[in-house]
Amino acid sequence: MKKCLLFLLLIPLLSFGQLKKEVLFIGNSYTYVNNLPNLVKEIALSFGDTLVHDSSTPGGANFNGHSSSAQTLAKINQQQWDYVVLQAQSQEPSFSPAQVANNTYPYAEILVDSIHENSNCTEPLFFMTWGRKYGDQQNCQNYPPICTYQGMQQRLRESYLEMAFVDSASCAPVGMAWKKSIAIDSAINLYSSDNSHPSIYGSYLAACTFYASIFKKSALGSSYWPNTIDSATAYSLQQIGSSTVLDSLAVWNIFNADFSFQQYNDSIICTNLSSNYDNVLWDFGDGITSFNENPTHIYTNSGTYILTLFSFSNQGCLVDSQSVNITVNFGIPSWDCVNGACTDPNTGNGTFTSLSDCLNNCLSSPTWTCDLMTGCYDPGNGAGTYADSTFCQASCVTSIKVIELNNISIYPNPSTGVFNLSFTSEVYQNLGLRIFNAIGEELLLDDLGRFTGNYNKKINLRKHFKGIYFLEIKSESIIINKKLILR
Repeated sequence: MKKCLLFLLLIPLLSFGQLKKEVLFIGNSYTYVNNLPNLVKEIALSFGDTLVHDSSTPGGANFNGHSSSAQTLAKINQQQWDYVVLQAQSQEPSFSPAQVANNTYPYAEILVDSIHENSNCTEPLFFMTWGRKYGDQQNCQNYPPICTYQGMQQRLRESYLEMAFVDSASCAPVGMAWKKSIAIDSAINLYSSDNSHPSIYGSYLAACTFYASIFKKSALGSSYWPNTIDSATAYSLQQIGSSTVLDSLAVWNIFNADFSFQQYNDSIICTNLSSNYDNVLWDFGDGITSFNENPTHIYTNSGTYILTLFSFSNQGCLVDSQSVNITVNFGIPSWDCVNGACTDPNTGNGTFTSLSDCLNNCLSSPTWTCDLMTGCYDPGNGAGTYADSTFCQASCVTSIKVIELNNISIYPNPSTGVFNLSFTSEVYQNLGLRIFNAIGEELLLDDLGRFTGNYNKKINLRKHFKGIYFLEIKSESIIINKKLILR
């Protein structure tokens, strides 16, 4: 009961919208060169937004040093921040997975724990940096994948995303914005003369990426850019930084409410696509709400309803929402009986107000039947309910409603290697599952075909690196995603 009350009390706060963010930047010279925090502040001001910021950025600092730094810890604890940005030493996250797991991840976790000990409402934001222009020549012989810019950038991407997902944090994909900019126009030199630190172009691109990551708004159209950058280049960097973030919020694990839905006149099937969230609340606009992950809902009256998904993170401190209009009309005839079969001309000028009315009155001999357990089938005796399989399946979806899987269980999670997965399908439905890592590589595929009953499987990930993995269970109508944390 307390959980429900918390959600309902928080919802009215959404109407005011936050235009002010307070951010602590923890890092080193990659952050303080060209005063990156101030560049983000100026972009925000150009849109009427406010960024209040502070920094702990001693040269060459790594996560190990920051995790025990009196200055860094004091700044974390000096107030409740909206975000604390975490930038590692430029090379350390690009080393081999085993080395990063031993020398970087533990201290990143200590910093995240320190942030949450100060306030659960603060969101850690990892600063994914860029590969050096010619790779890491200093460490290349020990680990050849980082001998090139591309190889170093790939390792930085993998490590920062793994830290973000394992620690339930967000990631500002600055390095990927750099990669995109270099691919579009390599003449824009993002590097300073040492081929490592950012030029003013590189810092401005980073600032545009951070603005989009923090405010979840595009930097495109900002009237602010440094005097040494021309307007055309500034516009290009604004577009690249913003699109890298906003086109793929879930990829970077940035907290965001998102969903898709299918509508069958009076019925909707909702699929939650939110990222980096704890809980959700659906408001169907007709006085009915649901805490289910992927609910179905039936409207009982004609009208236009506002369907809203509220996503909650950081123990309810953070709330985001997305809304769409749902129009239901029982009064307008939209279905026709053509050559013994029901069709929807999509003109609103049909004969029947619903598919069921059409099927009940169409002249064709009904041959298909909807079974509550097995779905649609043809009994072969001409004594069915529906004229063909298409309309049987459409009606089944709107009449059965119970298509979600029940009793989904994954344990232990986190695990040191083996996860036990079980669920129950109450009806026959085409099911498949897959497991993939943070960069989309598939580790396991299991096509169950048309399945009903209890499913039990041991998933062994012992041979894979520690980090976050994803389980996807897919049916004809819904996709369910779960995180697997491998310790």
